[in-house]
Amino acid sequence: MKAPPPPQDSAQRWAVFGIVVLVAGGATCAATTFKAHYAPAPLPPSAPPDFIPAKAPPPVLVDDAPSTASTDGEPPPTKRGTPQASLAARPAWGKVDIDAPSVQYAPQHSRPAEMFAAATPLLGDLQRGFVVCRAQPYDAAHPWAYYDLRFRATFGAAPMVVNKGPYEKKEVFVTAPLVDLRTGDAVTFDVFDHEYDGPVPIRKRTVQFAGKPLVLDDAHAPIECRELSGSSLEKRMSAQLTAADAAVGRLPARHLAGYAPNWGWPDEVGAAETATSDAAALAGWDDYRVKKRVERIAGEITRLEGERPAIFAELLHRGAKGGDAGAVSAAFPNIQCKKTCTVIIHLKNTGDQPWQWGMDPGPTGYVATAKSGIVALSPERPDDPSIVATPGQETTIRLVPADAKIDLTKDPAIVGVCSQGRCVALRAR
Repeated sequence: MKAPPPPQDSAQRWAVFGIVVLVAGGATCAATTFKAHYAPAPLPPSAPPDFIPAKAPPPVLVDDAPSTASTDGEPPPTKRGTPQASLAARPAWGKVDIDAPSVQYAPQHSRPAEMFAAATPLLGDLQRGFVVCRAQPYDAAHPWAYYDLRFRATFGAAPMVVNKGPYEKKEVFVTAPLVDLRTGDAVTFDVFDHEYDGPVPIRKRTVQFAGKPLVLDDAHAPIECRELSGSSLEKRMSAQLTAADAAVGRLPARHLAGYAPNWGWPDEVGAAETATSDAAALAGWDDYRVKKRVERIAGEITRLEGERPAIFAELLHRGAKGGDAGAVSAAFPNIQCKKTCTVIIHLKNTGDQPWQWGMDPGPTGYVATAKSGIVALSPERPDDPSIVATPGQETTIRLVPADAKIDLTKDPAIVGVCSQGRCVALRAR
């Protein structure tokens, strides 16, 4: 390609020069602004005692956009997995604590209402598809009933799935990936309310799938199921993988800080796990794209855990017999061990309002050794009046580790007391 002809006179040459200067200056300014605005702040090589790393903004987990560059080159697997393969690939953090038994071969999606709105009615046989169902129980005679809903469902030969609804909301969803559903297959629903004295049945029913929309009309507890498959499922999967990449990508800049609660374990780890879990909710844990993100999270967790020994050594070296954190002053930690160990510590309420151990804005704490890492402390007796203090009051409380097997008999140990986002580490042995 030939170069354009030069300007014909001096005025034109100066005009061109001015445009070049303006464009170059604008690009430099934009680049500088972008770096200052978005580049992660460098962490100091050795954090001071009161250093707590700034938290990045929470990851955006809702993304309806199609696949972006972050998921290019990741086509869907030629053959989708099975519930059994998904269960075998589930990471340790993939199992959640829910009071309705289930094998949890895949996680429940964190945004089931959004998935339900995006899904379409079942209009025929389904192969390795994603199913989301909604139940909306209501008792006109007792409108205050049903405040802690549970929803169990079984689709054909797939294992049962279960989910719990938001507290005091008369709506509950359940999701299931990798579902094979053919005309004539059995579908079972079980909706109940979870109460202190046991489950309260609301609706339990088994129907045969007829190859048409799966809707159970009932004024007392209507149920509707929808599905995502093919290109519509892949569009959602691509968007979720992009969201997972954004969440996981925040982890390398995170580091631990010994003078923060829980040693500053990053909230971003949980956000990355949630984003990746939502991808598994669509396609199962054994989808190679999900496994890739799980492995990246595992690597970052290993890196963060590798920072703990140095933090413990530094806190042990700096540890004193007393110090202040937020609205509490702590001193004279002592460890007594018989069959189990008890941590005894003297506290003073230095704030302007009463507090109770373990309840915001009251203090919390931990005990740690080089081997154990952080182990949370709770009152030996929850009804002990010594765990409460008014402003200016001093108290001595007895605390027990959450892990009863921790060995505090010989190894050096520190006791941490935390309040208002800061912790003081005291050397107990």
